[in-house]
Amino acid sequence: MRSLIVAATVAIALTIAHAQEPLASTSFEGDLEGWTLQLNRGAQVELSYPEDAVLGAHALRFEPQRLCAPDDIPASTNIHLWLDRFTMEQGRQYELSVWAKADEPGRAFYLGGRRADEAVNLGMSRHRATTGWRRFTHVFDPAETIDDARLQIVVGGDERPITIDAVEFRELPPGALLPGDYLAWEGAWDDPARWSEGAEVIEAGRVRVTGEATYLQPLPADYDMQLLLSAAQATSVAVSAGDEVLNSVELPAGNAIQASTIEQRDAALAEGLRFTVEGGGAMDIRMMEGYEMLPARVDGAREAEEFTDPETGAQIVRLTHSPYEDKHAYYDVDPWSPDGSQILFCSALPGQRATTVWLMDADGSNMRRLGDSDDFSYHIGCFPVWAPDGESVYWRDHREIDGQRTLGSVRHFLADGREEFLPISVRQVSPQGLLLETRSAESEPEKGLFVAEADGSDRRLLASIDAILALSPNRERAEQENLRLNVQNCKWNADGSKAFVVFAGRNEKGRAMFVEVYTVSVDGTGLTFSCAIAHHPIWHPDGERILFNAADGMYLVNWDATGLRKVSDCNIGHPSVSPDGTTIVTDGYGATWGDALWLIDVATGDTRKLCNVPNVHGRTHERGTQPHPVWSHDGTRVLYDSDESGRSQVYEVQVGG
Repeated sequence: MRSLIVAATVAIALTIAHAQEPLASTSFEGDLEGWTLQLNRGAQVELSYPEDAVLGAHALRFEPQRLCAPDDIPASTNIHLWLDRFTMEQGRQYELSVWAKADEPGRAFYLGGRRADEAVNLGMSRHRATTGWRRFTHVFDPAETIDDARLQIVVGGDERPITIDAVEFRELPPGALLPGDYLAWEGAWDDPARWSEGAEVIEAGRVRVTGEATYLQPLPADYDMQLLLSAAQATSVAVSAGDEVLNSVELPAGNAIQASTIEQRDAALAEGLRFTVEGGGAMDIRMMEGYEMLPARVDGAREAEEFTDPETGAQIVRLTHSPYEDKHAYYDVDPWSPDGSQILFCSALPGQRATTVWLMDADGSNMRRLGDSDDFSYHIGCFPVWAPDGESVYWRDHREIDGQRTLGSVRHFLADGREEFLPISVRQVSPQGLLLETRSAESEPEKGLFVAEADGSDRRLLASIDAILALSPNRERAEQENLRLNVQNCKWNADGSKAFVVFAGRNEKGRAMFVEVYTVSVDGTGLTFSCAIAHHPIWHPDGERILFNAADGMYLVNWDATGLRKVSDCNIGHPSVSPDGTTIVTDGYGATWGDALWLIDVATGDTRKLCNVPNVHGRTHERGTQPHPVWSHDGTRVLYDSDESGRSQVYEVQVGG
């Protein structure tokens, strides 16, 4: 089964077939048609309705005049449209779609939603418009039924104009395919290595095909590809896969045309898309974006695929292959069950806060859904954590308590699916089952490091911020510069007898002026300054030393601040020490260390690349994917996250016996 969309920049015919009629449809025929324009922080925008439309006679054009008032924040939300109110039912998926184009390529905008009656975000995804009409989508997968959903189209934060049209909101039919792996995307599709003879990269984002050329990315069984084509002389272009012509496009002289194809096939094709220009002429590809289309994940699934790193020869298993952003918790949180037989992770659709917690067997098979949360982030997911007995797991979520939306943790019992909500944001669980968390918000009556029993009871303060500040070498500076003090990461040592906590002082812009580590015994005694760091400390497996990054390298130090030793000149990433104490793994970022995992010999400091970890969306907390490598119990494997496919997925690389 296949459907085809052909769309010219002047007049576009929409032929997308959907099982459900839209819950809302807007073509902006001279007014906002029920949408509300909201301007924040002094932003100003000029609206117009040009006769360059996808649907009907007119579209809606935004020309920002001011992004914010002087000395204020030019946030993207300063200029946005919203439409109330809709019901989204739990267990169903919904799609907000919009056609958009910009005067200049790369113009960012956002699609998403929030609750109308509460300050609760329902997810937001970032998109980049090009100079030709394209259809953009955002999928909602609500963790609970929402009866006051507000749709949002956010266009602030950029002075360049943008035009939108043909906005629709609809419920997706059961079993709808969702975008998964990228087949072509910005910054990759115009790589000369991805093209056969007959193609020439004229400039960034522009590939010229003379006669015939093939985009060499193999085609999966199901995919969606969008193209923006142009030609100096009128010609026709055939787009083919194998022996089958998928689309024939007539290109008028000098005018761009967009052709979007959606293909469903019985089998994947090893060849990519082939472009044939009539009479051996030439045409330019101005934009190319494509996705593998994948079904929603179901219980019992196995998605694992094996491959070899072409540079290092490392054996890698891609454990998840899905349309979701899949995350394990963090570099210092073990995703394997205590017996090593299962892996805990969470998933969310791009731009969504709603997330699902999953278990899979250690080989990637037998995936099963545990529960849901509304607290997904690109940095740490919803932070799923094992209990030490392997009988329950924790993850972060919100609940309404005494009329207030409260962040805490769900405790899920694996045997019967029973769940308890604890008003504690669980950071780590000790071998004895004690929960660790930090609190620094101004609204907190007590600020510091806290411990509680496994069921959240008997929550007690281990170390207050005031007690930590009293020991700090930066105490006078903190007071003189009026720094904002907070406690951040906290971690148990191997036997649960001690915990450390990270203490930082930040200026009014949020920049850390100092970062320090303190240790304290499980009974709250013996608070001790351990070290000043740059970032990302972790306990050594011996439970007595702390590994950390400093400005000039990586160091080990005893918990009592003695025995400081430089291990390596490498000072990047999220390091951790193998169970036998001999090797450090960390993730590299650009420059000297590239996008890769590195192994460091603890005794000698020698380094070697374990495997490459390419990235598509960068390494930021807000949208990127950080690998956060974690050792397996026997030290033979490292689990990590990577968005090299266009979605964050869970991988495992073999280290050795």
